[in-house]
Amino acid sequence: MKSILKPTHTAKRMKTKLILATAIGLALNHLNAQGVPSLINYQGKVTDNAGVGIGTGTAVNRQIIFRIFDAPTGGNRLWSEQQTVTLSDGEFSVLLGQGIDAVYSTLTESPRPALDTVFGGSGARYIEIVVDGGDNNLDAGDTAITPRQRFTASAYAFRAASVDGISNGSDLQFNGNSDYGLGFYDSSRLFSGAGVDGPVLYGRGGGVLGSVNGATQVAALRWNAAGAVGVGTPSLGVLPATTKLVVQGDDATTSPQQIVVRGNTDPTRTLRLGYNTMGNWGSIQAFNATATPLYLNPLGGTVNTGGGILTRGGAPGVNNVNNTGYAFTGNSGDNDSGLFSTADGRVSIYTSGIERISVTDATTTVNNSFNLPGGVTTSGVLARGGPPGAQGVNNNGYAFSGSGGDNDSGMYSDTDGIVKFYSKECLNKAA
Repeated sequence: MKSILKPTHTAKRMKTKLILATAIGLALNHLNAQGVPSLINYQGKVTDNAGVGIGTGTAVNRQIIFRIFDAPTGGNRLWSEQQTVTLSDGEFSVLLGQGIDAVYSTLTESPRPALDTVFGGSGARYIEIVVDGGDNNLDAGDTAITPRQRFTASAYAFRAASVDGISNGSDLQFNGNSDYGLGFYDSSRLFSGAGVDGPVLYGRGGGVLGSVNGATQVAALRWNAAGAVGVGTPSLGVLPATTKLVVQGDDATTSPQQIVVRGNTDPTRTLRLGYNTMGNWGSIQAFNATATPLYLNPLGGTVNTGGGILTRGGAPGVNNVNNTGYAFTGNSGDNDSGLFSTADGRVSIYTSGIERISVTDATTTVNNSFNLPGGVTTSGVLARGGPPGAQGVNNNGYAFSGSGGDNDSGMYSDTDGIVKFYSKECLNKAA
């Protein structure tokens, strides 16, 4: 977009015997909100009283001061700068904003802020120029060319960077449609029934927030008309009405981490939630350099599953340092006591990190005394052979415990083909 301001008058000024007439043309750089330049392309022509352009035949350099005011006469000087300008046939072209502080009659003029700040707020802006008479010096003998010229609306495109033209209670509409826009909403102006107290970007079918690098566009976050939000999704597609968040991205690592929750104090302490798209499995992993404990319902409550639960095999080790099997923690539970599996086809019950009962495809082995206070009905019981030892220390045979029973009295077998009955470790009968 280029806007040209054409003169409707001729202004004259005199310094000694040199008379200058000016015809000012104003052209603005194409401005847009992607990157508003703090420069204005200013073009003009300086002639003598005979209408001959200064620098005709041979170009000359002159010192020129450019000033911007908020009124056609008087008013406040908002900006000024000085440039060395080349005149050829009277014509010149400069970029306002590329000069230096103006010095007029040995005094430095101010202010000289960034040009994009000069066009903020309301009211018109006017430009005034002062051209030196050829002595490369600007002083009281060099008066400003009048009248000042008014900037066209194009200069105010600077303000597209801050969008300060949206009045309170209204929205900035896109494409002239009230279904697409940006507005501020608070308790006095609700959005979707709520006081947001902040900006709202909206569109009829949803919207996207993303990044652009040349021809590459990346959608970081998108939402649809139903209020569902997608992170990293090229498209939300058709979703169940109950789905409100979709996180998308391939991850073939262990553990996958499409979602990471972390703290401020130490961001390396994370909770990783993800789906391994190569292995076709999902996981939740607490992590801080290495795997750390993960608690489900740490304050209590039942955890229900719709399928089986698989845990890592192996013996627990002291205090379950191996993090295996099904053990217990909290409420006086023992984390190295529970159900473990140390080999294919073998399940064991451990207490205090020691195997007490093992079950394989062929046998069930009890590694210490096995008490049945209420008796047992079975199709057959096999006990370990050997003598009982004092108070049944060897955990052999069939003995008694509780209700006055004697744990080193009972039936034992220490030799193939021989059964013995012991009482206080004394042989009673052998058969």
